Parts: sequence; structure tokens; C-alpha cells
Amino acid sequence: MNIYKKLSQDTIIFAISNFSSKLLIFLLLPLYTNCLSTREYGIIDLINNLISVLFPILSLSLIESILRFSFDKDVEKNDVLNIALFSIVLSITILLLFSPIILKINPSLRTYWISFLFLYLGYSLTTTLSYYLRGTDEVKYVAFQGILQTVIIAISNMIVLLIFKWGINGYIFSLIFSYFGTCFITFIKAKVYRNFKTFRLNTNLLSSMLHYSIPLIPSKIAWWINNSIDKYFIIGLIGVGASGLYSVAHKIPSILTVLTEIFNQAWQLSAIEVYENGEDKSEFYSKVHKYYITFAIICSSFIILFSKLLGKIFFSGDFFIAWKFVPSLVIAAVFSSISGYYHSIFRAAKMTKILAITVFAGAISNFILNTIMIPICGTIGAAYATMVSFFIEWLVAYYFANKTISLDIDKTKIVISFSIVLIETIVMKFDSSIKYIGASICILLLIIINYKNIKDILGKFFVVIRRKIVKN
Repeated sequence: MNIYKKLSQDTIIFAISNFSSKLLIFLLLPLYTNCLSTREYGIIDLINNLISVLFPILSLSLIESILRFSFDKDVEKNDVLNIALFSIVLSITILLLFSPIILKINPSLRTYWISFLFLYLGYSLTTTLSYYLRGTDEVKYVAFQGILQTVIIAISNMIVLLIFKWGINGYIFSLIFSYFGTCFITFIKAKVYRNFKTFRLNTNLLSSMLHYSIPLIPSKIAWWINNSIDKYFIIGLIGVGASGLYSVAHKIPSILTVLTEIFNQAWQLSAIEVYENGEDKSEFYSKVHKYYITFAIICSSFIILFSKLLGKIFFSGDFFIAWKFVPSLVIAAVFSSISGYYHSIFRAAKMTKILAITVFAGAISNFILNTIMIPICGTIGAAYATMVSFFIEWLVAYYFANKTISLDIDKTKIVISFSIVLIETIVMKFDSSIKYIGASICILLLIIINYKNIKDILGKFFVVIRRKIVKN
């Protein structure tokens, strides 16, 4: 299959899964902000972030190897599955051993510790299964898994929050139920059990996979710092309530994050496939890069324009003020997503050490800037720190990616486009309604500057859709 066609098809499949899933969760935001306090929402966000960072670290980041090595034609699927199970058992064992230390660092988790352990196990199983299915090119089942989990979460949340009114405990229960239910049904539906033959730990393969994954452990820590350390700074310097506001503010930029992650999931598979097959990597990577940045910039400009309106719709009561953090966080999301594009190139080339360096550059910047900006600017200082740190990470990632594979990039157009988006962000801080006129002018300029790329993107999109309709 043509690589561009496969990339388009995989993107559509991931779009159906991710967009429907994230949209439903986004629409449930008013339910959460009405049924949970800012403190409870802050605790939930803390638990989810802690699990997402602990699993790749405690499992030695082997899930990344599970995805990458499943593409290798000389690797037995049975061996990959056995190592996947080994990684889960290993991570849970380490978690139990270090429980006293974790609880000492985060005493607020004591009340929810048993629930935390079940959440961790469910997350581990679901995430590992997803990575394995992607690596074996079972993309349709990854989509099925995502949609199924969202439906379970939505239904169970409405039951426990609206009918039983269990509050934070009900929310946690619905998450646990969704993880285990989704994992079991997908495991059977995708017939993964057929790839289990005998249980043996291929130590040679495990060694190769660890060589690939271990450099990703510090990068996962750095990724967590970049995405979550600002919330801990806010908790320590301002309070849990402010952290809840900041967490809610992230939900609007997550619109862009969802859109770019949809593509990045498909892009990572294509990047590896092109690298493995020895095709013209430079031309393919450069062309996709051009369209990807254009898409991210245009989407971000519209989200910034409607940030206050979206805040009015989805943020209830005390949460509404969180919209002021949104524009800066949207730009941060753009920088982060473009860095993610380069990270897929590093993964394809098995250059995980370089990937770690780029993420650490952003994490160190984020840590330093948070210590400076939050005491000076308050909660919005965290948004500024995140925006600048992801910008630094993007620059470092581009430097190494361009050295790895020569990328043909129009730097002038990119600089001008991002300058306009930054101006739009500043304009949206004005109190008068003139901010909407100024932001609209910025969007018009962006469309004019990137017109050719936009035309090409829409043209290719409609060609794929038309083929799908004709085929069906």
C-alpha cells in the first residue's frame, strides 16, 4: 500500500476512535465541574498524572519497545507478548515495594491507595494491549478499544455521579471499571490470545528491547516534569484549588492535543515503516512536516479565538476564570505536538538517547521557569513557563532531527506564522470586544500565508474521503 495512503487511512481510523472518545469526555466536563469541587478535581488529576508517569518508569519503558520491536519481521509475537506481561508484573512488584515512599511523598493518596493500585493495574493492562495492537498493525482494534472505554466511562460516570452521587469515589470506581472491562473485551475481540504459544522469556530480545527503552525512562520523567510539575508548583505555592482551575484550563487546549495526537499515532507507525523499508525518508518526512505544522498553527489560532466562549460553555461557576490560562497553553500544545513529530523520527531510527536529551531540555527549562514565573505572575505564570519550555524543547528536537534526516523546511514562513499566533494570544487578553476583531485579522493573515498548504491538505483529505465513499 502507498505510504501516504496508509498514513491517511490510519489517521482516519485513529480520528474516529480518539475524536469520538475525547469529544464525549469533553462534553462531560460540565458534569465533573458541577459534581466535583476544585479540590476533588485536583486530586483526581494528581492521581491520573502520577499513574501515567509511574508506569513507564517502573516497567522500564518496555511498552515503547513492544510497539517498535513488533514491527521487526524476525521477532516472534509470542516473545513480545511474554515480555509485555513481564513488564506489567515487574512494574506492579516495584510499585508495591516502594509504596511507603510514594505515600510519604504524597500523603493525600493514603485515602485512595487501594483504588490507586487497581487504577494502576487497569491502566497498565490497557496501555500495554494498545501498544501491542499498534505494533502488530491491528489499528482498527486500537480504535475499538478507545471508543469502548469512553462509552463505559461516560455511562458509569453518569450513574455514579448523578444517580448515586458518590462524588470522587464514584469517579474513581468508573475509571477502574472502564480499564478492566475494556481490556478484557478487546483482548477477546482482537483474538490476542492466539499469539500466546508458550511462556518463555527471550533474554536476547529482552536485552535489545531494554537497550532501546531504558534511555526513555529519564525522558518519561522529563515529560512528566514538562506536563505536570507546574501543577505541583501551583499546589505548593498557591493551593490545590488553584491547581484544579489550572487542570480544567488544560481541557480546552486538549482539543488541539487530541487532533495532533490522532495524527501522531498514525505518523509514528508510518515513520517506522518507511525507516524499516529504506524508502526516501527525507522527502516523506519533510512533506508531512510541512502539512503538519500548518494544520497545528491554523487549529490553534481558531481555538485561541474561541477560548473565552468555550470557557463560558464548559466551565461552571468558579471554574470560568480558568479560560484566561487557555491561550498560552494552546501555544504550548502546538510546540509540544511538533516536538512529538520529531520524537517519532527518533523512535523509528532507534535513537532514544537523543529523544531523552530533547525532552530534558524542555523539562529543565520548565522547572526553572516555574520557580521564577509563579511567584511573580501567579497561576498564569505556570502557563507562561510551560509555553516557553515546550518552545525550547521544539528547537532542540528540530536540531537533532535535521541532523538525522535532512528536512526541507520553510523557516521564514514558520517564524512569521508563530509570531502572528503569539500576537493573537496577546490581543485576546484585552478586556474590550476589539480583541475578537484583532484575533480574526490574525487568523486571516495566517490563512493567506499558508494558503497553498491548506489547499493541499484539504485536497488530499477530500480525495481520501471520496475514495472511502466510492469503496463503500
